[in-house]
Formats: sequence, C-alpha cells, structure tokens
Amino acid sequence: MNLNKWLYKTVKVTYSPFRELICSLHVLSYPDHHTARLGWTRDMQQTMSPKLKEQLLKWGEVTNQWLYLLDYVDTVQLEESYAEEAIDQLRYLSTDDFRKCILGAKMEAPIETLTEFEQAIKTDAERMQRELSDLLFEYHQNHFSRELYRIEPWLVKAKHELMSEMETAPLSALQSIHPRFELNDSELIFYKAQTWRFRYSDLNSITIYPSTFIAPHLLVGIDTPDIVVFQHVDIPGQVEQRIGVPEDLLRMTKALADKNRLQMLQMLFYHPYCTQQLEDITGLAKATISKHLKILMEARFVYTERRGHYVFYHINKHQMEMIKVDLDQFFDQPKIVKKGDY
Repeated sequence: MNLNKWLYKTVKVTYSPFRELICSLHVLSYPDHHTARLGWTRDMQQTMSPKLKEQLLKWGEVTNQWLYLLDYVDTVQLEESYAEEAIDQLRYLSTDDFRKCILGAKMEAPIETLTEFEQAIKTDAERMQRELSDLLFEYHQNHFSRELYRIEPWLVKAKHELMSEMETAPLSALQSIHPRFELNDSELIFYKAQTWRFRYSDLNSITIYPSTFIAPHLLVGIDTPDIVVFQHVDIPGQVEQRIGVPEDLLRMTKALADKNRLQMLQMLFYHPYCTQQLEDITGLAKATISKHLKILMEARFVYTERRGHYVFYHINKHQMEMIKVDLDQFFDQPKIVKKGDY
C-alpha cells in the first residue's frame, strides 16, 4: 500500500463549531486541568448567572464532563456549519438515542443505582432533552458565541494549513499533531492510559478537528472504522498561560507524597476497607487515617460506599490510571507549542 496516497484519500480535516463548544464546556467543568484556558474560564464564570453555572456543572457530571456528547457527534458523523444546527439536531433526537447519548454505559444500569438526575434522564427523557437543548442554546448565544467569533479565524487557518501539508506530505503532517499520536508503515498508535493500535486496513476514515481547548490532551474517538483526532491550535496568549502546573496534578502528586497514604492505596487497590479495619491493619490512630483518606478523596483516588453503619473506602482505578496520563500530558506541553502558529 502507498501509505501517503492512502492517507491523502482517507484523512479529512474539519472545522466543527459545535465540537469546539462542547470542548469549552469540558474545560469549564474541569478548569484546574487546563492551564492555557484558566484566564478564559475565570472571565466566563464571572459573566454567567449562578443558575447557568449550576446547570452546566450538573450536566457535566452526568456526561463525563461533556465528553459523551463528543462521542455522540462522532457516531453520527455530524458536519454542521453552525453550532445552532447541531443543537437543533440534538433537540430532535429520538428519546432512546438521547438516553444513550447522555448516559452511555449507565443506560443499562438498574434504576436504583442512578442518581436522581440520571433517573430523570432515563424516565423523563423528552423533558430533559428540551432542558439540555435550551441550556446549550443559552450558553452559546449569551456566552460562547463571542469566543467562537474570536477563535474561528485561527481554527479555519489551522484547517487549511494542515490540508495544504497533507497535499505534499500526509504522513509527516499527521505525525506533527500530537507527541502521543504516531503512525508507522502499517498502523496508527495512540498512547493514553493504555496503548491503542489500529491497522490501516481496518479503517475507513480518519477525521482531524482543530481545537483551541484540548491541549495538553490527546483527545481521540477510537470507534473503528472511523477514527477521530483533535489537533490543538494555539491562539494569542495561550502559550504564555500554559506554563503553569495544573492544580489537579498538584493535588494528586501531593496525595501520593506520603508513605502511609501510598500504603493505604496499595491495600485499597485489591479490597475495600472501613476506617476501623485500616486502624487495625496500619496501627495508625483513627483521626490520622481519616485525615489521610480525606486527602486521597480530594485527589479522587478513593470513593466511599456505605454498608449499614460502616463506610467503606474503594480505590478509583480510573484515577490511578489517569495519573500516568496527566503526567504525560504535563511533560508533553513544550512539544505541543509550535513556533509560527500565529
């Protein structure tokens, strides 16, 4: 196979205002992690009403910080010209598709295991669908549209520059998208918490979406045969802002910087324990154990589950995997910045 020829025919570069809107909501839901957008986040939060902020956070919690909506638009391969166009399409989804879009794997979970908000999405989907559509429209019209107007020229410019590079050297152009996105003679590879490998022969398309919000993430949609990759685009001011250390990364590394907390995490990795059991095993005072557990919970390494009179602590294995990803992303930042982006 002539790889450059195959890539030129298979790869598409698309500017998507709705995807950029969803990426901005992800940043608003998790601002500590996105140092390049901290200034924008503070400004945006100051202009929002308390009610709007509360609603956005609530929907962010149930949609995996809005990333489920990206999965949805990837699945339907939406190609909108305006953000309002995509919001209208979401408004008129079938209720079954809406539930799947928002709840993801929780769609099949027993109703009693869902939060009250998740239960409302499952049992009263039509009303919740209207609520989300109205919320997205309000956010776009009153807040995000101004930012989109500012960043759109840079996104369109990045799209056409990458398309131009693809015309002469497709493989080289794609290899420059992110340090943890690689291509070789037979496959493309994503390095995240685990390594994802896809043979070219198994793929129908690769779509690249320029975004000003995703760095330092490697944000990908890995549903074969159609792969999605986001390309970071710097805009004036972002390079200087990105030099900071994400607050969530600081919380995680501080939580790990203690012998007793590391020992507790090692124990909880294989079995949940209550404070009484941890007291017996470690020999530490109950107050000391509670203090350590509070720090681990603030870093999202553990979560609680009540059983009768006892509260058991469980390991959050996803967060334990994400510490590796977050460290990779932090050290990737200097590689992502490209001279001449603007």
